[in-house]
Amino acid sequence: MEHKQEEEWFVQQEPTCTYEGTKVKRCVYCGETIKVEKIPKTKHKFGEWVTVEGSVWNAPIVKTRICSGCFSEETKKVYAWVWVKPVVTLLVILGVLVGIIVILMRQKGIQITVANIKEFCRNGIRDIKDRSKDEASGDDIFGGTKKNEKKDKDDIF
Repeated sequence: MEHKQEEEWFVQQEPTCTYEGTKVKRCVYCGETIKVEKIPKTKHKFGEWVTVEGSVWNAPIVKTRICSGCFSEETKKVYAWVWVKPVVTLLVILGVLVGIIVILMRQKGIQITVANIKEFCRNGIRDIKDRSKDEASGDDIFGGTKKNEKKDKDDIF
C-alpha cells in the first residue's frame, strides 16, 4: 500500500531561541513520518536592561539583560556621563584652593577682593602687604579707609 501524507504539518519540536524546531507530515494510514522540515530558531526574548556595575562616577556602566526563553545573558558597556567625575573633582579642588586662599588672607588681615586674590595668587601675601595703598579708591588692602588727617599730638589713639 502506498503512503498517503497528511495535509497539515505536525510540529514535532517547537523552535526556541537556541534550537531549531522540526515539523513533519505523516502517513494517514500507518503514521510513519514522510516529510521533515526544520523550523528556524526564534529570536531571544530579552527583558529590561539592568545596571550590574559602575555608575556615572566610574565608567563604564555595565548593563545586562536576560532572555526569558533560554536565560542567555547579553551585556553592554555604556559610556554615558564619563565627564561627571573629572568635572566634579576639578570643582572640588578649585573650591578647596579658594577656601585656603580666603582663610590665609583673613588670617593676615587682608581684605578679600578680586584684585587682592589675584595678587595673592601671583605673588603671595608678602607682596600684598608691601603694596602701597590704593590712592584711587580710598581703601587700603586691609579694608580700612585712608585718612589724610594729621593726628593731634595728645591723641594717643
